[in-house]
Amino acid sequence: MIGNPVFRCGDDTISEQFNLYYWHGLVSYSNYVNWTDHGCNTNFLKIACLEIYNTTIAEIGGFDQEVASTGPPSLPLPSIDPDDLYQDFCTGNGTLDFSIQDPTIASQCTSIDTLLSNYLNNPQVQAAIHAKPTFWEACTDQINYTRNFPSMLPFYQDFLKERPDLNILVYSGDVDIATVPFAITQKCLNYLDRKTIQHWQPWYVNGATAGYWEVKNGYTFATVKGAGHEAPAYESWNSYNLFTRFLSAQSLNDPSMPAQNKMGIQRQHRVRQGKMLRSDPIDRV
Repeated sequence: MIGNPVFRCGDDTISEQFNLYYWHGLVSYSNYVNWTDHGCNTNFLKIACLEIYNTTIAEIGGFDQEVASTGPPSLPLPSIDPDDLYQDFCTGNGTLDFSIQDPTIASQCTSIDTLLSNYLNNPQVQAAIHAKPTFWEACTDQINYTRNFPSMLPFYQDFLKERPDLNILVYSGDVDIATVPFAITQKCLNYLDRKTIQHWQPWYVNGATAGYWEVKNGYTFATVKGAGHEAPAYESWNSYNLFTRFLSAQSLNDPSMPAQNKMGIQRQHRVRQGKMLRSDPIDRV
């Protein structure tokens, strides 16, 4: 099981990233029209396209909440976390609670990375998990790490060739907006050119849509709704169900639901305006 994986599949993904930004409300319509009018979706290496992209990134603003939250007081708090479009930099969840906090309190909040570091550096915790006494740091820059593979696809191709009996799950939190977004992962997986065994459909936890999944000959791909990079950090219960179901049955179908009711529990709702607007697109106002 591989979560929000880095593929580097040998194909630049700037056009997919630009469209992700636009369709998540981060890009102005004028920039979007400018992008499409210049044919940037098919050739983003044009000077005009690179200029549009750079302008777009500048207008979106900062892309790291943790850096912004600990920077000089003059900087706006918080910015956007590439791992999760809706992340609250204090709690790590997607509620955006920071937007209603007193600024003086928000500026003093303790980030989720700091809380995690404090926990994993506790001697009692290290003893409980049988770790050697050490100083643990999230995403330390002290590791001598060299990126020397332009693409991970050859490894996946080898898995499928040498071990066709392996059950592989690739999953993505669907609001990982800029680290390794689901759209880019799907594009890279498409290069494996595997036959579809089970078409795209929702999967459910307690009758609620928890994400979407499809099965190809050789692997399963799934999204986790509302999760960022490292899905269990944001959607722990749904991620737990994702893991246990795949481990036990290589399927994301809810084992507690009757076979004839795999489409989820039908709930009674009032008719809302959104449903009425979607039902008759010609008469929309």
